[in-house]
Amino acid sequence: MPYTGSCHCGAVTFTVAADAPSEAMTCNCSHCRRKGFMLTFVPADQFTSTAARTS
Repeated sequence: MPYTGSCHCGAVTFTVAADAPSEAMTCNCSHCRRKGFMLTFVPADQFTSTAARTS
């Protein structure tokens, strides 16, 4: 099932063509810690960048 995401500011968006992650890890940056964001990784062939704003 494809799902979408973005970087913190929304300048970069992406689609991942994979099942929902079964594992994730916490990020130690102040932004992610405040928001409770988690990280996961997928194979490169399942990842598609859909937009990249330059300014």
